[in-house]
Amino acid sequence: MSKELFLARSVLDAVFDPYLPRPSAEAAAGEWSDLELRFGSREAGMPIDINGYEAVRALDLTPTAWIGLFERAELRDPEPPNRLLDEIYDAVPDEVVRLRLVSAAMTHPRLAERFSPILRTEVSAVSRAMDLEQLPRCWGRHRIERIQGEARENPRSASDQLEVFGLLLLQVGTDEAIALTAAAVKPHEQWRESLRRLALNLVRNLDPNFTGFGRFFAAIE
Repeated sequence: MSKELFLARSVLDAVFDPYLPRPSAEAAAGEWSDLELRFGSREAGMPIDINGYEAVRALDLTPTAWIGLFERAELRDPEPPNRLLDEIYDAVPDEVVRLRLVSAAMTHPRLAERFSPILRTEVSAVSRAMDLEQLPRCWGRHRIERIQGEARENPRSASDQLEVFGLLLLQVGTDEAIALTAAAVKPHEQWRESLRRLALNLVRNLDPNFTGFGRFFAAIE
């Protein structure tokens, strides 16, 4: 995983453009100063080392650049924080880009390591243990919990959000993503029904005996 964040060319161009209107130049200079303060950059155009995500902001890179960084993550690399992933996900309406983001988050090596003990459990035990709270903490779980919180005030919006996010998880297709989807639709609440129907139809068509990835849905029938 690359741990370098290159300063945006647009910021550099704005800082040094003699014809830029004064308000725009001052705004660019402020952004430049902010980057220097947060990352301790010594020279214009120098790469900035990132050993964690505490100081970074979603606007420091484009969504696709962030995703490219996440996709190259290794076991030694920290997982992106929930607030950063939320900001990127909420800022991008394109479902293909969102799918790449969800996939990168759900395939981080550290996440797979945390899920491994649960995914090695016998099928029957896994089927009984599909409550969301029993799964390891990760951005996918955080996102579902956030939607659950919104369901109290606006169940229609929560239903739409859950359907979109759940279908992205199903497309990712890893055991971790499938387990989260099953946990999201296990409670019998009306606002979850749309995703529940879609997910169960998919499972019945692709794994009718609930012995493969469908095992996570065995207790949801």
